[in-house]
Amino acid sequence: MQRQMVEAAYAQTSPGVRLALPVELPKDYQLKRFWSVANVYDGAGRLSSVARSAEFSGPHGTVRVCEELEELPGRMCPKSNVGITETKDGLVRTVSMASEDHADPRAVWGEVAYSAALDDWSWLSNV
Repeated sequence: MQRQMVEAAYAQTSPGVRLALPVELPKDYQLKRFWSVANVYDGAGRLSSVARSAEFSGPHGTVRVCEELEELPGRMCPKSNVGITETKDGLVRTVSMASEDHADPRAVWGEVAYSAALDDWSWLSNV
């Protein structure tokens, strides 16, 4: 079910930003939502995503990972409230967290490796 959700979101606004997500999720976290935050029409008239986001739920609260084109004026993704922001290959990825138990989000979510390839996401289920 998760894989179909991601593939459907990519199909709706493709080409565009390929959201890099953790290769492995922190313990007891799972994908809840995956969507295109902002879209534009490309030169060929196809709808293309300029920002994508995913939301995960887990024992320490909700985590949102958002990625957008660096060249955009202003920001489509929310500013990180946990100090996890990375700029790489023309994209800006931010991680924000609504903590339910005041856990340090960097301890929970800060040490993950990211990839934009669905096949690298070991946690992505077909069920």
